[in-house]
Amino acid sequence: MTKYCLTTSMRNYKIKDNLYLQIRKSSFYIIVGKLASSIAKFLTTIYILRMLSVNDYGIYNVLLAVMGYIGIFSSFGLLNIFQRYIPEFHERREIANLKKLITQGSLLMIILSAAFVLLAILFSSQVGRLFKIDNWLTYFKLFSLGIIFCVEGELLGIALTSLFLHKYFTISKIVYVYMRALVLYFLLKAGWGLNGLLLGEVAAYGILMTM
Repeated sequence: MTKYCLTTSMRNYKIKDNLYLQIRKSSFYIIVGKLASSIAKFLTTIYILRMLSVNDYGIYNVLLAVMGYIGIFSSFGLLNIFQRYIPEFHERREIANLKKLITQGSLLMIILSAAFVLLAILFSSQVGRLFKIDNWLTYFKLFSLGIIFCVEGELLGIALTSLFLHKYFTISKIVYVYMRALVLYFLLKAGWGLNGLLLGEVAAYGILMTM
């Protein structure tokens, strides 16, 4: 009995020690990622402000707000489920359950976000009148695929961080932020305006989701 208790205690100590090392390593990548991303996001936002009219920038922000709400409704508790069970399955080496959770959760997120996007399209005339935006449907259709990509990308990001793969999450985030800045710079510089900005965002979210 004593031998069993000692073995269990040593195993728990090793798990805690390993967890501590993972957290320390992850914290470093989180700090680096936030610093690198913040600089690019700040400069990109300034550039967008300079290149868009006040009206177009307002429409752009409304679309981002709508995307945020669709993300909230689509998550359906999935983010919390991922954060709760992915580390547990990984620690117990339950790879089959881990793959099943990520695969089915990702598929469900795509279905739910697509359903809410479709719902927003069906009620686009009411939404357009509510926000007093002409051609709301045109702008939303351009941006709709980006909403699905963004929501799915955030869920997959949660999966990476829940597995303590902050290094890969940080790399993908930095690549996304700087690729986004590059794409938006060229599209806005070419005079595409708000339409170019929305198409660039869709492309950037697509890059984020596939990384």
